Amino acid sequence: MGVYMLFIHMIEICANDKCIEIGRDIFEKSLAIRQEMIKRGDLRTKWWIRFIGAIFSSVNVGGSVSFTFTDTGGVSRTQYVKRNAGATLGYSEIIFNTMYCNNRFWIAVGNGTASPTIDDYRLGSKIAEALPSYRLDDVNGVIVLSASFTFSNDTTITEVGLEWECNAYSVDICARILIDRTLLSSPFTAPANTLITVTYRILV
Repeated sequence: MGVYMLFIHMIEICANDKCIEIGRDIFEKSLAIRQEMIKRGDLRTKWWIRFIGAIFSSVNVGGSVSFTFTDTGGVSRTQYVKRNAGATLGYSEIIFNTMYCNNRFWIAVGNGTASPTIDDYRLGSKIAEALPSYRLDDVNGVIVLSASFTFSNDTTITEVGLEWECNAYSVDICARILIDRTLLSSPFTAPANTLITVTYRILV
């Protein structure tokens, strides 16, 4: 999932028919890297793209912006990203609301083999999940999420996913959103009764 949160950008400044561009080379290289990641089976979902888009959407005082997604249970939902938190007696329908729902990420592993698509809303076949530890390197802009797993038998892992548990609808309906699904180029065998770790390092 590395480059998907990275704030890669280019700037254009134009007057009449003359324009200058800053950062086009890095921007285009980043697009090429993303395409290569997709070819390798690493794909963020459109739900994540819509959420990030909503963050950048302009909202005036008292306004709101929402985005639509399909949760890991297959239910289509619409939730606010920005909203007047006092609109409904001090609490509101907003994805970061923790009044009734946890707001945290999960790392999941599975043995599904279907190629990832931008419309995926769950792993192909989840076999385990765990809450990861969290670390932020705010100098280099790296988030590290790491989860541990132990299986009683040798277990083949073919896919890894990152899920976001949050307030998904109304003020008290909780669900998860699949953020990333990565199909391993070669299956990983977790030995029986052996601690394994799965770590996401995310550039921001």
